[in-house]
Amino acid sequence: MTTPANTPTYTNVPAGMSRLKLNFDEGAGTSPGKTVYIKVPSGSKRVGMRWDEGHVSPPDGNTLPLFGVNSASWDDINTALGGIKTWRAYNTPGQSVPGHYPGTGTVPPNTIPIVSIKPNIPDLLAGKLDTALANYIKQIPHGSYFTAWHEGETNDGWTAPQIVACHAYMLSHVKANNAAVNYCQIFGNYFMQHSQGGPQWVGLGLPFYFMDGYGSSDKDDFDSIFAPTAKIIEGVAPGAKPGITEINHHTVGDRAAFFTNCYAGAKANNYVTFTPFYSTGQGIPWLTSDTASIAALTKINEDTKS
Repeated sequence: MTTPANTPTYTNVPAGMSRLKLNFDEGAGTSPGKTVYIKVPSGSKRVGMRWDEGHVSPPDGNTLPLFGVNSASWDDINTALGGIKTWRAYNTPGQSVPGHYPGTGTVPPNTIPIVSIKPNIPDLLAGKLDTALANYIKQIPHGSYFTAWHEGETNDGWTAPQIVACHAYMLSHVKANNAAVNYCQIFGNYFMQHSQGGPQWVGLGLPFYFMDGYGSSDKDDFDSIFAPTAKIIEGVAPGAKPGITEINHHTVGDRAAFFTNCYAGAKANNYVTFTPFYSTGQGIPWLTSDTASIAALTKINEDTKS
């Protein structure tokens, strides 16, 4: 069967079946000859699939989060955990709209990128970046995630109306130039839950809304760090598809439990992504001595592949 990229297809599910078996042929992007099993939610009568370049994802219903890590630590963590699926990368304001995709770094093979750019918003809204933006968007692999000004509600100098308008403008250009790209808005949980943030920062009608969040207390968990921001988003965008694009804990000894608890919450609430963040420069280095976190993340990574 040949199916155009990003086109949903549906298959009936016989009573009692708990998983589907898919065999890829030579037309299946990067996976010729590969067999893949997909879990079927209990009681389902049919399952939907959207075919992209190199991966299959259900367009709706219960899914497992995509697991990955930021580009600065990707090589070490990919090796330690036995292969991970997503790759998070960041571009700076100085790069504006890069001339080539992704801009910063090189996308590892067989991964799903989550990339952000930081164009000048007044120039963007005035149409001055349209040519560069169209060129960039056309280079993005199908099924990838893409955003502008992640955590735009933080101290970047933009107003809420500018950020909301930025996301609407970006989404329109994604639809016009590469509709198989997943556009998203990414929030910083700390700011969204304090006086600087709030519902006025939430873009309207976007496909995905993701969050960056960090624990600082041994009492922090999914319900205290991610659920409150998700509630704010849901109030503006009912039915929003959430995800986690940065997560860690500032206390090494609390990381394993924090990862495990937040992943359970993300999985139970059908989050699209679960992406830990490690950076020596930002005081959260990847530690080979932190065997508890490595064990927890290995288990999470394996679960997302099940």
